[in-house]
Amino acid sequence: MTFISPFSADAVQPTKPIDLDVAALLPARPALPQHILLLSDIHANWPALEAVLHQAQGRYDTIWFLGDVVGYGPYPVECATFVKEHLAPEQWRAGNHDLGVLDRMEGFQWSGGAQYTLEEHRKSLSAVPDLWVWMQQTMTRTRC
Repeated sequence: MTFISPFSADAVQPTKPIDLDVAALLPARPALPQHILLLSDIHANWPALEAVLHQAQGRYDTIWFLGDVVGYGPYPVECATFVKEHLAPEQWRAGNHDLGVLDRMEGFQWSGGAQYTLEEHRKSLSAVPDLWVWMQQTMTRTRC
């Protein structure tokens, strides 16, 4: 068996030059390594969210939230306010419960408990007009 080094005269040469400068195609690296706190399915559980934020304090540079700020738990206003006040639009997406509280899940069959909770959350959230308007304007299917 003969080994041909790619640097030897016998090496097969490509017919087209290969562009090895792929670094120009990549985004610039951040000055510091970026650590992301990835959150999902808060479901109106403010004490749990608070505990996670305390546990992760100082160990992340940014937060990404993947949906369902409301649903099930007793703190929809506090949790939705957190997303509104602390995350930029590109840092989060609406989940099915977020859309459900706004009646934007046409044809979806919620369980009895989930339906009841969404109705209660709708009452709580709509009692805070600026938060309710924000939710109506930002939580859309296109953000899912």
